Amino acid sequence: MVPGLVRDLGKRKSLRHVDLFLDLTDIPAGSRWASVLDAELQSCDVLVAVIGPNWMTPRLRDPDDVVRREITTVLGRGVPVVPLLVDTQPPDVDALGPELGGLADWQALIFDIAAYGSSVTRLATALTDLLSSSAGTREPF
Repeated sequence: MVPGLVRDLGKRKSLRHVDLFLDLTDIPAGSRWASVLDAELQSCDVLVAVIGPNWMTPRLRDPDDVVRREITTVLGRGVPVVPLLVDTQPPDVDALGPELGGLADWQALIFDIAAYGSSVTRLATALTDLLSSSAGTREPF
């Protein structure tokens, strides 16, 4: 679902000038993925944290988990985060723990798979608003 979502966001006129990065597809073969990922996390201006029904797993307590690393890095930078709730409710703040708890401070956006087109439009509008409200060109991750 996520690669298709990134593709569909990139087709939106308001986001055509924006560099959308998806770790699953945008790290070139033969690259040191951790270095590329760290560079992207240090330069991104918005993070969309895609949260589905099975997102809260024990792996998020592992400091080496990639998803945890992405979120904690961006939270530490104070970069805006859009928790994208895909057919699910927000995670319990206590279950997030101290390092991921800051995720609950950011307003989530509900993404309804059954209403995919309108959900993509709402996300594109939210990203456009976030990016245009800041100085300079911002890039979502």
